[in-house]
Amino acid sequence: MELPCPEMERILSDLMKKLAAGSTVLTVNSRLALHLHKDYQAWQQQQGQRCWPTPQIIPWNNWLQLQWQECEFLRGGELPLMLAAEQCQTVWEAIIQSSPEVLLNIPATARSAMQAWRVLQQWNLPLEVLVDDDNPDSRAFYGWAMAFQQRCQQRHWLDEASLPSWLCQAMQAGELPLPGHVLLMGFDELTPQHRAVIEVMQGQGVEVESLEPAAAERSGVSLLSCADSLSEIRQVALWLRYWLARDETAAIGVVVPDLSDLRDDIERIFDEVLLPGAVLDLEQKPLRPYNISLGQPMAQLPLIYSALNLLSALHGSTSLASWSRLLLSPYLGGADQELSLRAQLDAALR
Repeated sequence: MELPCPEMERILSDLMKKLAAGSTVLTVNSRLALHLHKDYQAWQQQQGQRCWPTPQIIPWNNWLQLQWQECEFLRGGELPLMLAAEQCQTVWEAIIQSSPEVLLNIPATARSAMQAWRVLQQWNLPLEVLVDDDNPDSRAFYGWAMAFQQRCQQRHWLDEASLPSWLCQAMQAGELPLPGHVLLMGFDELTPQHRAVIEVMQGQGVEVESLEPAAAERSGVSLLSCADSLSEIRQVALWLRYWLARDETAAIGVVVPDLSDLRDDIERIFDEVLLPGAVLDLEQKPLRPYNISLGQPMAQLPLIYSALNLLSALHGSTSLASWSRLLLSPYLGGADQELSLRAQLDAALR
């Protein structure tokens, strides 16, 4: 739940004043930045203001991109080519495809390799740490990562994971106009890559400050063990229902390390516990009392997913499972009239 403590109120009040004075706030994610923008708007209205300059509240990764754009403007065509996430994925897939390892799902392997590469960059670890690793997965990744690094150097490419380190060099050379005062919010842990950027900014005269509530204000911590992840999700949902019954206006936060993997289970169990009976109402979509901050990929939205399945079926062979999803999809023409016949055909195919 939000901390209704004097320490937090003092921090927010101090933050609003520093924003009004021109400080830049860098947040850990977009959600916190949006929340602080709304807080600043409310604070300005409380001060009797009718208009005010937009505060500099920017997510960390967005701020890095803005610094890159500033470099593009100042240097012109001298910069390396910045790879978008999709381009980076394609490069990794091409490298893995040409490797001797036999893999069934190259796109998924490429995504895992990209994540591992990102972790190496965040913790400033050289690839050489993997040289003596006997694990076959580590050896395979070492070969792919070496090929990726060489390809980027040869073709003058830069990926997002390496951007902070590249910007450090530009900042040290005095090529970027930096803010005078930077406030960090929401960073539970600063990686060596974060710290390197901060140290370079400080070396260029930027005052960097971290705003977090004092540890003494955070009390009432307890630990509860559950049999598995599903039991844990259900226990959290019951806990939420208890607190919302006491105060329906309460703002409660739930931190989930593997949110993308558990999203479907969380939605299903939260709906069962927090919206009892609503799951049986097929006519109306219930108004959920919770919001999941992780956006669902467009390709996983039911309508888009059905369209992609249909395109795949029209341009080549597709699996029985995909045909089943198409037959039962409500988004194909005639679904209402042929629902029973399509279900019978699906059962026959199985």
